[in-house]
Amino acid sequence: MFESAMLGRGGVVVISGPVGSGRTVLLHEFGRLAGQAGARVLHAECSPAERHLAGGVVGQFLGAMGRPGSRGWPDLLEMAREVPTVLAIDDVDWADDTSLEVLLSVVRRSRTARLLVAMTTSPDRRPFSPVPAAEELLHRPYNRRVEVAPLSPATVRDLIAERMGRRLADRLAEDAHRLTGGSPLLVTAIMKDLADRGEAGAAFGDAVAACVHRCEATVIRVAEAIAVLGAHASTDLVSELASVGDHQAERVTRRLERAGVLAGGRFAHEAGRRAVIDRMSATRRAQTHRLAARLLHLAGHPVTDVAACLLTAGWSAANWAARVLVTAGRQHLHDGAPVAAVRCFELALASGSADAERMIRKALSAQAEGRAASADAGLPLSELLDDRLPEPLAADMCRRLSRRGRPAATAGAPRQGRPGTPYQGCGQTPATARGQVERSTRSTDPEHADGLTAAERRTVTVNGQAPPAGKRSGAGARESDLRRRAALLSEAERRVAVRAAQGRTNREIAEELYITRSTVEQHLTRIYRKLQVRTREDLGRLAAALPFAEDDIVPC
Repeated sequence: MFESAMLGRGGVVVISGPVGSGRTVLLHEFGRLAGQAGARVLHAECSPAERHLAGGVVGQFLGAMGRPGSRGWPDLLEMAREVPTVLAIDDVDWADDTSLEVLLSVVRRSRTARLLVAMTTSPDRRPFSPVPAAEELLHRPYNRRVEVAPLSPATVRDLIAERMGRRLADRLAEDAHRLTGGSPLLVTAIMKDLADRGEAGAAFGDAVAACVHRCEATVIRVAEAIAVLGAHASTDLVSELASVGDHQAERVTRRLERAGVLAGGRFAHEAGRRAVIDRMSATRRAQTHRLAARLLHLAGHPVTDVAACLLTAGWSAANWAARVLVTAGRQHLHDGAPVAAVRCFELALASGSADAERMIRKALSAQAEGRAASADAGLPLSELLDDRLPEPLAADMCRRLSRRGRPAATAGAPRQGRPGTPYQGCGQTPATARGQVERSTRSTDPEHADGLTAAERRTVTVNGQAPPAGKRSGAGARESDLRRRAALLSEAERRVAVRAAQGRTNREIAEELYITRSTVEQHLTRIYRKLQVRTREDLGRLAAALPFAEDDIVPC
């Protein structure tokens, strides 16, 4: 093409390849060789920031010629008559409309000029310009297209061997090709990391982030969404988090896979994923992780993964977020990671929720009873509590830990009038509240394990045996029957039932549990049938006797 153009038969070369494929390097190397052969080489770079600058690309050529006030394509053709000329344009997809019109006029007349136009483009990027010149310029029948393909595994092995030796190349080449997809930019970066530290690291991460940020805003948003979601990145979650359609999310994902940035819809290495997240502004990183936490929570993903997003966002203002953090903290205690548990508890307490504090006390009480591991990196949990939690709560929990015994049965029981406790402000009498406390502690107190009321317990014989079931009081039999019926409720039905008993409307229940009002109505229908009640008022009258778990109780 170059030799033909030098003889007066001009043409167009389109160099196509994904981001990071080396098409820009190829363009500049071609320009260097053309310059050595005696041609005048003029370079222009296009970018999204200058797309609306009329004549910006052509202005770069004319400025290099010393003709900033030129009329456009006539001067370019006149220059080509004087000396063989190469116009090298990088990322022509982002060229402004005026420059595209001028370039098309030049190309149409280049068949009889000593002029060669060389352009780079991405096969995955549609031209931003709506004018017909954009498509015609890239797809003229006389254009010569050069597709830049990824490096093959054998080529990657040879490149590593040149730098690190054949033995290491044979061992590392397969993983290097898998992590980079054969992208020259990523291969170069990972070779530097392999030489410095033996594995992918900062250089590879920076190269991945650079590939992402060379793309348009939509691609960056999708890449950030995939990075934040991590192993849970699916098309529906990514499209929701990036605010794009499902089809667009899939198209961008395939584009990033062709560039070697992703593999199977995920970042091939943690270094690349972390680098993309680190490039986000602090505000955007917090907002994206906050939204990701909500999406993962609604999709039913593990609470520890939801909590990780909340911790990154530093946010726990909503009731659901505080409860997720406490639940995740309990899971970390169970898994033997109290440092992670304390981080979750600390952020949950920042929400100001009394319900969160109650749940934390319960979780730490379980820890004191030995139902969870108590060491992480050699630090006793009591020291972690004293260092990280508010002083009153830390002191209380440390006392419990020091006793290593069971706390009093009523230590965590709700009391009438206490802010944030179950049924607080719902108009219950003191007698009803006392009954609720007795029942809430009965399931955990060995002395109440038989399920008897206080009146029935006074009839227990000296040897500790309860009277026959047939001789129990009518009230005890009714309560036992109610407990059996309540045990038929599913977990979702229990959550709806306790809120309905507190007087919440269907709309309020739906918003709090992130379900539809229709779902609430269906739950209530099944609740009424299982508990044999007819109205919400009947359910409210039974509320104090319902054997709900403590975690089901919510503030009024």
